[in-house]
Amino acid sequence: MYKQLDLYKNLSIELLNLLKEDKFDEIDEILDKRSLLIKEIYKNQQTEFKKLYVESNAYDIDKEIKSIFEKKIGNIKDEIKIQKKIKQANYSYINKNVENINIFNKKV
Repeated sequence: MYKQLDLYKNLSIELLNLLKEDKFDEIDEILDKRSLLIKEIYKNQQTEFKKLYVESNAYDIDKEIKSIFEKKIGNIKDEIKIQKKIKQANYSYINKNVENINIFNKKV
């Protein structure tokens, strides 16, 4: 059990370091390893793992990982909103220019 918990903590620390360095390409592999490890542990020793998880530093590491993910997601949402506003502004500008160019829309 302790070996599995140490492996989990090491994977979590590695994941945390990758998040801090913005190396998102390598995160998927570590997340997959972590999820498989969690499933394996939960099959066998769920209650003991929960107790050791809280007693060790793993909970604090996971909390920090969660906060970094939330910050990154918030930044990406903000970027998407900015891009949407730029797209709407460009679309409005193009429509305005098309109306001015098309002489057949004007009454004589």
